[in-house]
Order: sequence, then structure tokens, then C-alpha cells
Amino acid sequence: MEPSLEYACKRIVELEGLLLVDVPETVWPAEVAMVFAQIENAGGLPAHHQRRLQHHINRMWLEKMPVPSIIAAARSLASVMGKYAREKSSLITLLVAVGRVPGKTPAIV
Repeated sequence: MEPSLEYACKRIVELEGLLLVDVPETVWPAEVAMVFAQIENAGGLPAHHQRRLQHHINRMWLEKMPVPSIIAAARSLASVMGKYAREKSSLITLLVAVGRVPGKTPAIV
């Protein structure tokens, strides 16, 4: 792999680890489930993004934000998380297709 591309891939993984803190699986309060159920496409997010979204909903609930504000913020977060997940998936697919991801077999040579 080209050194600059390899560095970029490693840097993306490093920054993602810093910015996207892992949220362990947990049982969320019923209030979190109620708000989460009102967010369109939240169930379609990858599991780790769903946990992050539930974590943020829980934090806003604990900070006693009004429910309509929590729902609005959660919808915005879910939209951004979905877009991020789709773009990351597209990038990985492209890199695999051109044989640029270490440890992955190119789909087309």
C-alpha cells in the first residue's frame, strides 16, 4: 500500500477511536426507549451508532431537557450518524475494490 494512503487509513482509525467513544451495551431506561422509538431510521443505524444515540438521549434526559428538544437533537444526531456510516461504508468498499485495504481481498482486480 502506498505510504501516504496507509498513513491516512491509520489516522482515520485513530481519530475515529478518539471521537467516537465506544458505548457498552446496556439496558436503557424506558424513557430512552420511548424517545428512540420516535426517531425515524434509528433502528437502521449500525449497532454501535444506535448505542451512541441512546447514550446521548439518556444524557439529555438526565439533564432534564424538554422531550421535544431531545427528540429534535436525536433526529439530527441520527441523520448525521447515518450519513457518516454510509460514507464510511462507501469508502471501505472503494478501497477494497482497488485492493488498498490491508488484509482484505480485492473484489475486482
